[in-house]
Amino acid sequence: MDTNDLEKVEAAIDERTKFVFTETISNPKFVVADLEGLSAITRRAKIPLIVDANFPAAGFFC
Repeated sequence: MDTNDLEKVEAAIDERTKFVFTETISNPKFVVADLEGLSAITRRAKIPLIVDANFPAAGFFC
């Protein structure tokens, strides 16, 4: 799912949803997630937002 489509993310959350996972900056398209928007959605739903932000860290080791 495109986690930058916040309406779709919010519509997909139901009583079985345990968390929302996203990656920023995404690989291979370099899309930056709307973390503020996702955070607002997950706070309203009272579920964790899990973010994989490891991609940018690779630049520090080159």
